[in-house]
Amino acid sequence: MTEHHGLINECPLLLPQNKQKTVFDGFIMVKDKEFRLRILLPEQKCLRHARLQCSWQLKQVLHGYQHIVKQRLQHCSDLVSFMLEFKTVLEIALKNKHELQSPPPPEYYA
Repeated sequence: MTEHHGLINECPLLLPQNKQKTVFDGFIMVKDKEFRLRILLPEQKCLRHARLQCSWQLKQVLHGYQHIVKQRLQHCSDLVSFMLEFKTVLEIALKNKHELQSPPPPEYYA
């Protein structure tokens, strides 16, 4: 299976925008939420020098997790493995954000 097919399986709404497959644009789905994402790879397709552009909603969710995303870009060998790890980080960020925003449970008095 090629890397492109693996990416389609993991992120079917994130599509290549050129023949060289150095620009991907679309959406990623995590916890029933869609986030806009654009990935710009250098011509060598090296993730170390990749750039991520995302919607303000995604930036807000990932606030405080940027160093982890950068670390994952440095260590992943291909785009598919990065996207798997990126989605995991995003799931954790969403979970933690939800826990911080959740109101405390109601208190009942007898």
